[in-house]
Amino acid sequence: MRLPLTALLTVSAAIVSAAPALAGECEQPYSADALLEDLAAVEAASQANEAEPAMQAATRLENGLGCLEEKLVTMLIGRSYRSIGAGYLVGGNETKARRWFRTAIEVDPGYMFGLGEYGNDHPVRMVYDELKMQPGGTPAQVEGQSFVEGPKFYLDGRKLDAPEAVPGRPHLLQRVDEATTSWVIDGNTFPSEVLTGGAVADASGPTKPAKPPKEPKTPKPPKEKKDKTAKSGSSGGTAVRVRPPEKTPLMIAGGALIAGAGGMFAGSIISRQGFDGITDDADALRKAQKTTNRLYLGSFAVLAVGGGVLTYGIILDGGAPMPAIRVRF
Repeated sequence: MRLPLTALLTVSAAIVSAAPALAGECEQPYSADALLEDLAAVEAASQANEAEPAMQAATRLENGLGCLEEKLVTMLIGRSYRSIGAGYLVGGNETKARRWFRTAIEVDPGYMFGLGEYGNDHPVRMVYDELKMQPGGTPAQVEGQSFVEGPKFYLDGRKLDAPEAVPGRPHLLQRVDEATTSWVIDGNTFPSEVLTGGAVADASGPTKPAKPPKEPKTPKPPKEKKDKTAKSGSSGGTAVRVRPPEKTPLMIAGGALIAGAGGMFAGSIISRQGFDGITDDADALRKAQKTTNRLYLGSFAVLAVGGGVLTYGIILDGGAPMPAIRVRF
């Protein structure tokens, strides 16, 4: 099965079931290989209207998301949500299916099912298209709380700076530091171990200490007048602009890096199309996934470096020191 290009470049990943797996409750990690297998299983069963296999595969996929020990790539998030919703709908749990579909639509609002996936009269397409016509939800922040310092947090694949999420939806929360920990959460019910915040102070508040008396101001000495004709880098009172010799090479190199980033991004699209064409070869799937991820992420890294080099070349003027570029992995 091949997905439309809009689905390949969208946002992605997961969550919530009747008793979803949470961090610390997993017997074993959920790998990318297992996720791909369950995705294929739930899509095949739901397209064939096989209720029991669709329900089982959707449950495995939903519970597995809370056991991920690696950050889920954005291209799989919307697809994972839609697949879980389709599996539950065909399996007979329309309430859970609608919750997952709502999150999938908010994560990837431009996606539409192709006729090769579900026909016009298939219940998955009908419910999904109905929900696309309804307004989306508004994120709500946990009052008086913030994330603990240090790790980075991602909700549905999007970097999150404060604990906020759309209520009434399943979400995949991932904490990334030395390792990756995942939770399936309901709305903005964040796990306590990722939050920090002090108790709300009493309304009356503590008595404020009296402010110390201000010291008398000491009169400032008069400023010396500067000679307007004396300018740094000038000769005989006339400013002389010096074009640094490295300015032009920096601009050329920056432009070349940006062009190279575009080529890598195009290569990731081609590699992704090859990935979708593989259906029964696990080794080929893994290799295609790694190649796609490397090209996709590498294009943004090269774009960032190229943009920085080009910008510095543009603003560089005489007398400015060359910057030190540090790259961390």
